[in-house]
Amino acid sequence: LGSAYFSRLSAGGRLLPHCGPTNARLRVHIGLSIPREADKTGMQVANQTRRWRTGKALVFDDSFEHQVWNYANEDRIVFVVDTWHPEIATPSTRRAVLEHAAAKVLQDQNSGGINALRAQDSARGMLAEFQSMLARGIPIPEQLKIDLERRFPGVALLDA
Repeated sequence: LGSAYFSRLSAGGRLLPHCGPTNARLRVHIGLSIPREADKTGMQVANQTRRWRTGKALVFDDSFEHQVWNYANEDRIVFVVDTWHPEIATPSTRRAVLEHAAAKVLQDQNSGGINALRAQDSARGMLAEFQSMLARGIPIPEQLKIDLERRFPGVALLDA
């Protein structure tokens, strides 16, 4: 939530099936550089196969199991943006969702392995959203701020 980045999948690359940490967001992939052999690159979300197109957006709920592949001879580059699910519209609902997600991130961070790596990635976007909420005067629980700052050194949530 609140994160955006470029994603490159090398020629011949594949990401195994995985799920995002929450259904509170929708993930948007905007095709920037799609191999000419478009039929050799794609994504499967649940039971649907999708293909990227340059300049076009794919929107999906990444809490569903998904995988991506690029069996073409060129890299695939997309711009990824996470946005709130449209049904999570109020600040209080968003705060509740973030608090629940923060608890899961802290749990994953303690478990080690891939969950710890996923926790660090999730924490970045979540912390940015918490900071945005604080800047708008929406409080978050003090104990949650303390826990996140302690578990993720170098992160500080500052009240506006």
